[in-house]
Amino acid sequence: MKTILVVDDSTTLRQLTRAPLEAAGHRVLEAQNGVEALVVLRNGSVDLIVVDINMPGM
Repeated sequence: MKTILVVDDSTTLRQLTRAPLEAAGHRVLEAQNGVEALVVLRNGSVDLIVVDINMPGM
């Protein structure tokens, strides 16, 4: 099991990304923006980050 961080400002896209990853047995963390992602990363390590490249606020 790998830990994957999904970063996207769209709740729907985060959920659509999360579902198959969890079904494959991975632990999925979510962040709504880059600032939240940095907080998650400060609290622990992840194996993969899936990030929206067009996100406001970064």
